Amino acid sequence: MKRRICILTAQFCVCLIVCLAVFILRPLWRGMNAVKWIVPPLFSLFCAYFAVRKGVNPYLAWLPPPLALTAAGFAASMGFAPEGGLMLLCALMGIIGAAAGDESNVRKAKK
Repeated sequence: MKRRICILTAQFCVCLIVCLAVFILRPLWRGMNAVKWIVPPLFSLFCAYFAVRKGVNPYLAWLPPPLALTAAGFAASMGFAPEGGLMLLCALMGIIGAAAGDESNVRKAKK
């Protein structure tokens, strides 16, 4: 149980750092508007996948990335929420990653 909580906390921290970097660097380069729609959802997918592979429940593994995106958006903009579509995309990619990790665990158990 303690290991799973540590994995979820690490997943949240990694996603928070990536999202903060994307939101903070956005004013420096115009291309960051496109990057913010690519990098956080991909990290959401991979973090959820690897968390499920390490033994976290798939129904919990997709939650930290959208929560980290929300926290990073509030912190970077000092009170304004990030776009709703971006949060939904991160949640969807997290669900896909968690499902892929669960399927990978099932296939590995069958062998």
